[in-house]
Amino acid sequence: MLAWALLAVHGATLIAAIANPLPLWAKIFLLSVTVGSWTLSLRHYIFEPAVIAIVRKPDGAWILTVKGGNTIAGRLQGSTLVTIWFTLLHLDTDAGPRTVLLCRDGLDPETYRLLRVSLKVDAAPGTP
Repeated sequence: MLAWALLAVHGATLIAAIANPLPLWAKIFLLSVTVGSWTLSLRHYIFEPAVIAIVRKPDGAWILTVKGGNTIAGRLQGSTLVTIWFTLLHLDTDAGPRTVLLCRDGLDPETYRLLRVSLKVDAAPGTP
């Protein structure tokens, strides 16, 4: 379903890029940006397997279980973003960098609170 939505939005953008009164060089630029966006979106949202479970090990390692049952080990990066509404986990994995979005309503309130606290404590100066 997401692939079709991406195709529809990018297709409409391609049509708009062609049908506008801009000069040819601007149309070519808009077409190339749209095609680039579409390929990056497909790679990120369609071809990368979805994360279905995350486990934090006591040694600081994170284990991601992706759709299909495979596991990926990773280390948390300092660029991880923690807010009241959502958390973006930036992980270095053997397969390359990976970003996981955790929304507040995706976890029970106590688990999300504990996650936020532990991430903030880990990021505090002077911690290993």
